[in-house]
Amino acid sequence: MSLHDTLFSLQNSDIAHLISKSNHLVGAALQIVHVAGFILLLSSLVLVSLRILRIVLKDQNLVDVTKDASRLFWWGLALALTSGTLMFISTATLYAYKWAFQLKLVLFALALILQ
Repeated sequence: MSLHDTLFSLQNSDIAHLISKSNHLVGAALQIVHVAGFILLLSSLVLVSLRILRIVLKDQNLVDVTKDASRLFWWGLALALTSGTLMFISTATLYAYKWAFQLKLVLFALALILQ
């Protein structure tokens, strides 16, 4: 089975049809959740970075700030991955071959590895 066949069968699954044939607001809501997930993910990284540089929260223990920020990180990661997967499933053949999407996935994977 080729990559195109796999993507096509994924796109024709029941969940993909449920998403793609639903109200257009479902797709918009998924995009909003996806962006919100990235905002949570990135805000946790910025918060910890600013604390390491002693720009904000100077009186707070770094371990405490990192612990609290990790909750934002994991929630953001869960929201971004879940909504992104659902958006991808509904239009797998459209997204998979776009260079911008492939670059996004590579950069996202590298960022998670480095984190």
